[in-house]
Amino acid sequence: MKMSVRRICFILVALVGIQSSKARTYQHDFEEVKFKRGEIWKILETCCEHSYKHSTAKSYKGRQSAKFELRRYDKDVHESKRSEIATHIEKPSGDNWYRFKMFIPNDWKTDPNSFEIITQWHGYPDFNKGETWRSPPLSMGIQGNKITIQNQWDSKEVTRNNTPEGKSVLWEGNLDDLKGKWVDWTFHVKWSYVKNGIIEVWRDKKKIISHKGANSYNDENGVYLKIGIYKPDWKHSPHKSVVDSRTIYFDDVEIGYGQKIPGY
Repeated sequence: MKMSVRRICFILVALVGIQSSKARTYQHDFEEVKFKRGEIWKILETCCEHSYKHSTAKSYKGRQSAKFELRRYDKDVHESKRSEIATHIEKPSGDNWYRFKMFIPNDWKTDPNSFEIITQWHGYPDFNKGETWRSPPLSMGIQGNKITIQNQWDSKEVTRNNTPEGKSVLWEGNLDDLKGKWVDWTFHVKWSYVKNGIIEVWRDKKKIISHKGANSYNDENGVYLKIGIYKPDWKHSPHKSVVDSRTIYFDDVEIGYGQKIPGY
């Protein structure tokens, strides 16, 4: 996907402060009044007052959670339709752990021909080598009544035209099984563009994915986690979608950089 110089400059500035390789664990429960940059979160990608709020309507524990709302006619954010928050960039080494709670409302309407990404680990291109933005190496998305976890990877030094060496759907589930309740997601990932990579995923502490092999791009820097809603069809192919709004909640985020999350 072609990116403007303006966006590239924004990301270069916003994502400075790449995480060190020292093992550490961070937690965030969204109990503060509003979004706060800190040890976990670096960027708020929203357009409007309704896009992101700390809501008392739903919470996994404590008083509130993070509510993401995206509407079809929202102003573009970084050249597309999104309401997300993003972490700092990681160093591309070690075994990393990610755990969060997600709530998909019962009134989430089916959109048969259009998808949204609700969690993604985005790679950071090597702009100095001519790379541009690519699809995320690991993501969780929804289309119709299916929720999927997908992976793509490339061992080449430069990935061009968003055409990696490989891509696969690691898991597919029924969306109705996840609506109207808090679901506990845990990801263990050893990022690698060669065969020693690892992706393990648990849903409500039941393992659903155990994958070994290449799982990322051959980049100088690592990935960064984004949670929220990203729906590019509303920007680039609006005719595909039959819905006008999306809402989702997240709570109780834990990230272990090179540090195993207790209980796994």
